[in-house]
Amino acid sequence: MTGSRTLDCAVLALMVAACDGEVREPVAATEPDPMVQQALNDRLMTDPDLAFTNEANAALTVSFDHSIPPIDAGPEALALVREEARIRMLEGGDVLDLPAGIKAARPASLAKEMTAKERAALLPAARGCAGSLANSAIWAARLPAFAEIVPRGAVVEGAGTDRAQCRLRVVTYRTPLPPEEALQFHFTLFDRAGLKPRHLALSETENALLGDRQGAQARIHARVIAGGLTEVDIVTLERS
Repeated sequence: MTGSRTLDCAVLALMVAACDGEVREPVAATEPDPMVQQALNDRLMTDPDLAFTNEANAALTVSFDHSIPPIDAGPEALALVREEARIRMLEGGDVLDLPAGIKAARPASLAKEMTAKERAALLPAARGCAGSLANSAIWAARLPAFAEIVPRGAVVEGAGTDRAQCRLRVVTYRTPLPPEEALQFHFTLFDRAGLKPRHLALSETENALLGDRQGAQARIHARVIAGGLTEVDIVTLERS
């Protein structure tokens, strides 16, 4: 009986549908909005491997442990970095020439220091502060103005602390500028801030700047790495 009742209900449903005089128009398919489609189909930028998909207008880029930051070192990109660096230097006065490097009596290379704590120790006064360093690329944006990185520099590593009497920053970045041009940028900013910069020749591939004034010390190293890029290490210490 149950099977027969089910069959009767099905036949009745078909008869009602056939007798329904209302003509239903098919639903027209709407054209997809191209902007919405692009947003839905684009790759998610939370993927760390996609962090550098588009940095065309970035003044500061950040590397997330990539072996080689995605820096365009072509002629046009290099010319753009040079021009932006020149404009930044001219904001406070004349662009200074980088003097010849003085051969260091006891050269110390930051390239051989593997951790931010080890690099910070090359500023003797910072050794007591290095233990409180926190690792984060955000410290590159918190560098003192006299030690800001070259425009469009790609940050490789950052560390810092604001513990009492220990405003310490340790930052590594890369740029397509040759080492002498990167150091000229930093030399100009050091001098303008009263840090009395000294240019040291550490080796055939690495040079450094030292600077200090009341309440502030800084050390910057620059060297050529694979791919023709320049890697720059910055260590600054400020005390109130």
